[in-house]
Amino acid sequence: MSYPADIAAAARAILAENRRTGIAETERNRTRVFAAVPQAEALAHELSRTSAQLARAILTGGDVAEKVREIRSCNEKGQERLRSLLRENGFSETALDDVHCCRSCRDTGVAPDGSLCTCVVDIEKKLMRTRLSRSANCTGKDFASFDLSLCGEKDRPLMKRILKFCTEYAQNFSLSAESILMIGAPGLGKTHLSIAIGFAVIERGFNVFYTPYHRLFGRLEDARFGRGEEEYARVMREALESELLILDDLGSEMASSFAASVLYEIINTRMVEGRPTIISTNLTEKEIIERYRERIHSRLFGSYRKLPFVGEDIRLKKH
Repeated sequence: MSYPADIAAAARAILAENRRTGIAETERNRTRVFAAVPQAEALAHELSRTSAQLARAILTGGDVAEKVREIRSCNEKGQERLRSLLRENGFSETALDDVHCCRSCRDTGVAPDGSLCTCVVDIEKKLMRTRLSRSANCTGKDFASFDLSLCGEKDRPLMKRILKFCTEYAQNFSLSAESILMIGAPGLGKTHLSIAIGFAVIERGFNVFYTPYHRLFGRLEDARFGRGEEEYARVMREALESELLILDDLGSEMASSFAASVLYEIINTRMVEGRPTIISTNLTEKEIIERYRERIHSRLFGSYRKLPFVGEDIRLKKH
């Protein structure tokens, strides 16, 4: 499980900014305190000196236990004097402490045990959620907001089973998860549930890449016929290397042999490499055969879990 390189780089940049912000705030706090309580500055400098002495004594080794106890006792007494001085002048006891967004790793990204700090994971997840929201141009698409009451009475049992399947799929997602084909008329919740899966899978630490197929195809077409093979390969890697690819609204692109060949490359490569894919489409099975021919139809209907969405347009009902 890993997020893409651009997300990891953005997280490192945020950590670096957090460190700069913390250093600046620490300096402002100390300047303010020392201006109001000059004795505190002298005492703080003395504590810094004794702390350095303590560290050197410990590193020296040998029979220095008595010296270490003496320096430590002096340091502890000085810390208590400083805390009292701060309280007496109306400041918090922690007014001179270093400021960090994350106290565990002190904004370094490395936890005390040497592992990646949870704050980094949280930053990366937030960045991934933001990327998905922007790509899908939506917020609030989760399983809880999928309103089954908008489904017709006769359609509700099937849609309830589909919702349950999608929820469990996301909860149990792994790199060996099966691929899904969501098929049905417009406005039945295919995009909603595919995005809900995406958000849930991101929370489990996986790299999710969501895109409407027409948008991805447009980028690939521009790259192939305008920017060159290097750009084409870069865009294709986003689709091929993601741990979960969500291709929304298949069939919304202009029909062409190039669009079909790109789709085949994506579907076939991910199948061979065992990477799960979710595809949603308003096309019927017959239309898929006519548009993309047998080799794509065979892979979609022979290897993907088919989820047939039924009912009336939920978007129209909402309005």
